[in-house]
Amino acid sequence: MSVAGPGGPLPEQPAGSETEGADRAAVEGRSALYRAVWRWHFYIGIFVIPVLILLSLSGLVYLLKPQIDGLVYGDTRTVQPADSVVSYQEQLEHVQARFPDEPVVAVVPPVAEDRATEFYLDNGGTGGFLPAGRTVYVDPYTGDIVGSKNNAFDPSQIAVQVHGSLISAAWLGDEKWGDRLVELVASFTVLLLVTGVFLWWPRGRAGRSLRGTLIPRLDVKTRARWRDMHAITGIVFVPALAFFLLTGLAWAGVWGPSYGKVINAIGASYPAEIFDGVPSQTVGDVNGEGGRSWAQSALPALPSGGHANHSQGLAWNAADGAPLDAIVASVETMGFQPGYTIFFPADETDSYNAAQFPDGPRANQSAFDERYAYIDQYTAEPLADVPFSQFGLMAKATDWGISLHEGREWGILSQILMGVATLSLLVSIGTAVVMWVKRRPAGLGAPRRVYSRSALVGLLTITTTLGMLFPLMGMALVSIIVFDYAVLRRLPPLARALGVAQ
Repeated sequence: MSVAGPGGPLPEQPAGSETEGADRAAVEGRSALYRAVWRWHFYIGIFVIPVLILLSLSGLVYLLKPQIDGLVYGDTRTVQPADSVVSYQEQLEHVQARFPDEPVVAVVPPVAEDRATEFYLDNGGTGGFLPAGRTVYVDPYTGDIVGSKNNAFDPSQIAVQVHGSLISAAWLGDEKWGDRLVELVASFTVLLLVTGVFLWWPRGRAGRSLRGTLIPRLDVKTRARWRDMHAITGIVFVPALAFFLLTGLAWAGVWGPSYGKVINAIGASYPAEIFDGVPSQTVGDVNGEGGRSWAQSALPALPSGGHANHSQGLAWNAADGAPLDAIVASVETMGFQPGYTIFFPADETDSYNAAQFPDGPRANQSAFDERYAYIDQYTAEPLADVPFSQFGLMAKATDWGISLHEGREWGILSQILMGVATLSLLVSIGTAVVMWVKRRPAGLGAPRRVYSRSALVGLLTITTTLGMLFPLMGMALVSIIVFDYAVLRRLPPLARALGVAQ
């Protein structure tokens, strides 16, 4: 007789064969595991699909940030080059005079001769629904403020807030809850990929044909066409989707710190300065014991094209803090190229932090150019210089992965690759919804639960392994399994809707 299983029929056995019962049991066990995995795949999909759609769409917007910024703010940030420039300190004072209640927290020197200086202000989140601050554009040749934007309404900022925390800071008052939900969805999506690969995996004779396995059967007019599009699109892009998930989890509120502790323990993390910064000297240190004033005038002229006279003749009382021109001159003397950001000290002991990173003010910088420097706020002397080459192995891999995730590492090429991968996810989601609708389900139309010890053991093996790797998902899985096997049967209407036999 022939026994049909999910991977095709088994060879016929003579009647009464001693192996027939064992073969039947093996097939039924495999079939039970297949149906159990399918049921988990179905329910995980229902949970994660709405959030995955939001993450995909917001990711596409942020992926196009360089193009969107140029389209939306191109006129505001573009200036007419001239022969002379206004000092950074004067530009800063103009900004402070215009926005006296909004502290300046960072400055971006012009990335090109026809670009404005950008100052970032902390506006306390006023005027928008996101606490994202304000950007002010200053013409470096006249010192005039040529425009400003509330970052709470910036399309890229909104996209990144949706992508990272579903804007839960706006509707729950704390971005932590949205961050945890995004992490839970990302973790469950890893399980979705694993179960999807299991369901797709060719079995027996049916697995010998490329049609339906690697080539979708687009000529058929049945549900199989949508199944093929769903499964094959997912399989082809599994590496890209797994890359998205793992690099994204590095930012997550639970998984990220745990990952950080692991790579720190093995000596593969970031230099200590990245986390701790470098403190400036104190006023007492620079004034000396007798309280004498101190001046610095030995810094070279700023070597940035048309802005060459910003720092000539600098002299200041260190107790008052170094002028912004001295800070910029110190940074560029260290070799930083246009496209870096200088973050201001948070207090009287903090230092200026110059940062060059892929997702910075100049589009599509490589992670290999990433660099951080710390400048004394009183003397403008360099305190530390931390280039990418000093990062630990896993820190390098993490930042390179994030750069590629955002579509910055290889310029337009990485934008295209990440865009295609994101669209593939949306195709897989769309075809899954079509398949579900075509089943014309009663209730949710969920696959029925299989009562099989071997299936339960198989599922527990998969979920326990992944639950240990992703703690937030592990805790959720325990709750789901307890609910599924201990509580659901006591709720007949819900049990029927969720495919539990009564």
